[in-house]
Amino acid sequence: MSETDRQLKDRLNTNQVVRERMCVELLQTQRDFSDVRPRLPKGGPDGGRDLEAVYKDGQRVVGAVGFVNDATDTAEHRRRVESKFDRDLEKLSTIPADDQGRMPEVFVFFTNVGLTPSIVNRLKESAYAANVTLCKVFDRERIRLMLDCNTGYAIRQRHLGIPLSDAEQKDFFDRWGSQIQSMMSTTLGSIETVAHRLHFLAEAQFLVDQIWVTVKLSSSLGDVSGGDFLFQVELALNPHSDGLCSLRFGSGSEAIVESIDEIRNRRKHFRRNGQVGFGFAYILPGTPQHERQKAFERDMDSDEPGDWFAAGSSHGILDIERPYIQTSYGSEPFIERPFPTCRLIDLHRCMIVFLCNGAVASHIEEINVSVNEYRILDLRCEELRIDDASPDLSHLPESLGHLAMLRDWKVLRPSDASAFRPAFDTITPERWLRFDN
Repeated sequence: MSETDRQLKDRLNTNQVVRERMCVELLQTQRDFSDVRPRLPKGGPDGGRDLEAVYKDGQRVVGAVGFVNDATDTAEHRRRVESKFDRDLEKLSTIPADDQGRMPEVFVFFTNVGLTPSIVNRLKESAYAANVTLCKVFDRERIRLMLDCNTGYAIRQRHLGIPLSDAEQKDFFDRWGSQIQSMMSTTLGSIETVAHRLHFLAEAQFLVDQIWVTVKLSSSLGDVSGGDFLFQVELALNPHSDGLCSLRFGSGSEAIVESIDEIRNRRKHFRRNGQVGFGFAYILPGTPQHERQKAFERDMDSDEPGDWFAAGSSHGILDIERPYIQTSYGSEPFIERPFPTCRLIDLHRCMIVFLCNGAVASHIEEINVSVNEYRILDLRCEELRIDDASPDLSHLPESLGHLAMLRDWKVLRPSDASAFRPAFDTITPERWLRFDN
């Protein structure tokens, strides 16, 4: 006699709650049954049914559990089981239709008493005579077989306290190991997603040190436009942050002194072309950032504070052999922050558009916008709508004055809206610099 067979006889004496739960879980392992649920496992009037389920294509299933204390296979215990079966079968006709209008069509019966084939056949014939279309009888031997296979080991351990042998553990992991690993990977992935979200929300409270915009072209800048370019970013906050309403920043080429062909024909690597970066901030009067910037402007001997404030400039080498344009806005602290800024979270639902000369606009493949270490926009050319523009370029530095002579200006917007609006409530921006890199 196996340990499972012995435990089924008396382990669950008088414990109808656990008996019914075990039978519900066993029926759930059968492929043809779904939506298996207990009726009233803790006691009470159950209307002649201990469990309910759905069979195959929607047939309603009713089940009963007829366990016996200290079960044996004697004639007396078998008669008690048969009597229990008949009583539950009689109640079948009194069960009302469910909310879908279905009457019981399938009857299942569980018992811890071993039944002979002739008894099982008689029980099934009684069920079919009561207009049941399908009857399944699970006696102790069938229950033991269900518990001693890889789909039943966990049920057996939980309700009968029988641990897995070494051979059963191997069988279990051969059957379920890959699914367990997949489930663990999915769970760990979900935990990592939540951790990244919390990490972003924490760092989103920090002030913005740097905004980087990288534009990838289909060819080198020299081949696209001869090297001439202006790329400007217009960023409007909604709402303002301590008075800061919008930023306007970008970069452009100084007068080209060496063409792409001249660069390729000579062997020297030193680049003679240059580029200039610029930035401006629009701030509401009477706000904290306006007062700070006015003081800073006075320190810089500026007699025209106004609402638009210069917010940085730069000068560097321009490599027109590269298929990239980069521009940025920075307010990194040195003793204090010299230029207006806001928190990263303040960029939620801000509005961003891009302005550039037409020769560059028609060759853009990608635009990436990163703030601190987070990429908040990652745009492809098919997401861009190129519209004609007539910009006011009076703010450009003197060294970029020649660009004002260009006539073909374009503004880049979303294909289905007037501006790009990064949303942090539905998407967590990717952190391109992570602590585990």
